[in-house]
Amino acid sequence: MTDTFTKFSFLERGGFGHPESKIEWYWGKMSGAYSLNRKRTTQYSTNLGMTYSPLLFAPEAFSVDVSMPNDEWLADGLKAFVRGEMPNISDGNYIEPSIDLDGSKIVLTKLKANEIIFASEKLSDYQQDLNTSTEIAEAVYNLLCNNQIGSKSNKKNNDKPAFVERIKDSIDRQERLLFVIPGFPFKDQNRFRVPFDADTPDFAEVAFLKRLHNLASALYQIHPFGSDIVVLTDGKLYEDIFKIDKDDVERYKTRLLYYRNQLNIQGAVSIICLKDMIDRACENGEAWSLVEKIAERLQKLRCEDDLQETFNNLKKGMKRNINNRTLSLFDNLSNQQCWSVIMSDCRSDVSKVLQSIWDEFDRIAEEAAIKYAAVNLMLRHTDIIMKFFPGAIRATIHAKTGQFSLAGDSSTYSWNGIAWSEKFPQNITDIKVEKIVDLPSLSNGQQIKQVVFEHSNLPCFYTCGSPTKNIELARTVLPELWSINVGESVLTGHPFSKSDLASYCSVGVNDENYNWDRTVKPEDYYKDLFAFRQKHYSQYGFGVQGVWLGNDLVGQCGLQVLHEDTDELEIVIFLSKNYVNRGFGSGLIDYIISQCKSVGINSVFAVIRPENQSAIRLFTKKGWEILQTAMHYNHNATVYKKLLS
Repeated sequence: MTDTFTKFSFLERGGFGHPESKIEWYWGKMSGAYSLNRKRTTQYSTNLGMTYSPLLFAPEAFSVDVSMPNDEWLADGLKAFVRGEMPNISDGNYIEPSIDLDGSKIVLTKLKANEIIFASEKLSDYQQDLNTSTEIAEAVYNLLCNNQIGSKSNKKNNDKPAFVERIKDSIDRQERLLFVIPGFPFKDQNRFRVPFDADTPDFAEVAFLKRLHNLASALYQIHPFGSDIVVLTDGKLYEDIFKIDKDDVERYKTRLLYYRNQLNIQGAVSIICLKDMIDRACENGEAWSLVEKIAERLQKLRCEDDLQETFNNLKKGMKRNINNRTLSLFDNLSNQQCWSVIMSDCRSDVSKVLQSIWDEFDRIAEEAAIKYAAVNLMLRHTDIIMKFFPGAIRATIHAKTGQFSLAGDSSTYSWNGIAWSEKFPQNITDIKVEKIVDLPSLSNGQQIKQVVFEHSNLPCFYTCGSPTKNIELARTVLPELWSINVGESVLTGHPFSKSDLASYCSVGVNDENYNWDRTVKPEDYYKDLFAFRQKHYSQYGFGVQGVWLGNDLVGQCGLQVLHEDTDELEIVIFLSKNYVNRGFGSGLIDYIISQCKSVGINSVFAVIRPENQSAIRLFTKKGWEILQTAMHYNHNATVYKKLLS
């Protein structure tokens, strides 16, 4: 027999910029029933002339118990499974949504997920001074019970001392913590939840991926060796049960990987197919034989008195989740008739014309419920997931005993609805998962708009807000003529006119303070810059205005568009070198920000060159948050942000 150490042992791949994660890379190199173990090693690089400490993938062979569990275990397992997996669904009456799903659209040119819409949570709050593995393990537990990152419900579902004891050895060994979360199968095909196809993840999935990345980033503040999160996509596992086209399932996963890579979080989040994992664990199909045996036994057990209610709840849940968008059974039914069939628990509750359809759908749901339960009971009995990932922390969406929910207060899977935001989203917390039938009640009478990607025309989310709300509001920030008092000085401002060109150029020439490059510029430069100022004003209805002290032009200030497709505004202030250090800059910032708040603008950005130390000190003093470094007009700069709402 080949030594497993030589057969599948590899040092982790180095470098960045790969489309696959390190775990995905390793998964592609191995096969069969071998656990994914990683150990910290010490290596010497002759090229670098230094030692380093990569992880060694050192798998161990495992076997799977495919013996048939007894009836008592199956009954207890079914009850626990249904209780944990099937949330309560309110029935009610169907009301046709009064929204035009294809009419009003907003088009996004880029994902821009890291920059604006899904900006990370403030992770510095989690930085702690921890000295022992026990302290680190306790901090990890506390973090997972924080609703910003995990869920408050994790406290009652997971014993803290037991969890600390379980992970502190891994912390001592300087290993990366590992989280495993099954999910992300395909987009729900209940027509009352989702109006588009099964192959289409939207920002509900993207926001949850970003939430997982936030967890990994926060854990770095506690455990310096970090963590990995493995998402086990289960679409291939359930495609037949829920009547989903297999090509749609594959496209869903492909698009999910694309969005994951656009977010550039493959260093933290891996995506692996759960069905492929089961096939590897039992290469001769023993797991599927066990599923068939469990299904046969459930057919009989479901009729027992103490399991009838449990099984009926499971069947009810299956009816809400089986594809009713493209299933031929519903081809000629109106939405009202379809609602009646899937929501009626008794045949007598539907009209006579629908009873034969109800009978067939009830049969399909019963068959699906048995198969769905059998697959999940097989996974529970064989413990395949934990055999592949020994020591992993089991994660979930719905809170469960012994598992950590990573969805905050959400009780809805991101794939079981559409992404909705009451306002145009600025952060992942703005994105909610809702059913399409509920949108009218959430919109408060406002027009609902569908947001799509320009390059693919795929949906992103629905919203009442406009992506250019800030840009629209910016037109009302600075009036045509305004004045402020700064100490004993009175500054006045108004938009530039053509007659201001000569004074604009004369102030700028030989003044490195008066331009973005922070270097002396000739007159032609200022002519071009003046033309840019007027063009911006003409295009958007606002822009950078002139600032005067008496009859003297002393500077320029105002708002200009930083990124139109993400509705970002940039504050711009340049003062002549003859008028700095007099409090004018501070006064102008305060005035513009006060005006922005008064009209409802929610955030403003500033982009500052590292050479401009006085501006850096001023914006830092005023509490602006540093976001990132970026190239801006061909120069490195720091981006600052001020939240106003």
